[in-house]
Amino acid sequence: MHDEYLDDVSDDIIYLGYINWLDDLFEYVDLAVVTDDGLSIQEAVACEVPSVCLTKVKWGRYHNMEAVFDGATLEAELYNLNDKIMEALDKADDLRKGCKKYSGDIAVAQDVLAKKMIKKVKED
Repeated sequence: MHDEYLDDVSDDIIYLGYINWLDDLFEYVDLAVVTDDGLSIQEAVACEVPSVCLTKVKWGRYHNMEAVFDGATLEAELYNLNDKIMEALDKADDLRKGCKKYSGDIAVAQDVLAKKMIKKVKED
């Protein structure tokens, strides 16, 4: 959340800050292994880091992240995680190219969503 949004945030909410250096951390990552709950995989893809998404971690839900980020991530279950990590390392260049398809949209998605939410709150 950028500072300009704070004007429209309730005083009952404590804003803990915004980090903009996550991409610096991902610069040192060859492959991200994340769960399929969404946010971590979005961060990896936005930073153009190939990823393996461990599925069914939280309550057995399945989010189909391999289809959401087609060509940018591989999915694995616990029993085949090691094999999928090795496959992702072998396909890292292709997966990185796949990440480029989505990284720009992900980078602006939070601002777009925040503006829609603020507009809706102001309408009500």
